[in-house]
Amino acid sequence: MFDFDPFEVGNPETLGYAEEELYDELSSLAAYSHVGVVSANDVADVLERYCASYDMLPQYLRAEIDNIEVC
Repeated sequence: MFDFDPFEVGNPETLGYAEEELYDELSSLAAYSHVGVVSANDVADVLERYCASYDMLPQYLRAEIDNIEVC
């Protein structure tokens, strides 16, 4: 049986969960941006929470950011 240690550096399951949460937050911002106001700071705050930058993201997450209408 495998032991799941979420605090192990580079744990693939933990990284997958974090990536999935980031995708969910970006998707929510994209959906909200079509009916409400989303600023560039809102997007930057989400990326900062995940210690990520646009350049280091996989293409599907960049595409999600590109769907956000920023005011």
